[in-house]
Amino acid sequence: MATQNTSERAIVNCLECGAIVAAEAANDGSFVPIGTEDECTCGSSAFRKFR
Repeated sequence: MATQNTSERAIVNCLECGAIVAAEAANDGSFVPIGTEDECTCGSSAFRKFR
């Protein structure tokens, strides 16, 4: 049986280096990059939704 994924996905950019990545919204409103650790390759874990 298939499960339904209800997480919000978004394109976000790193506040430190400006990298643009795909991410999922966490319960606290922050964003977690998809397919990587919880941080950008530059080491920052602060992201904002890309407009």
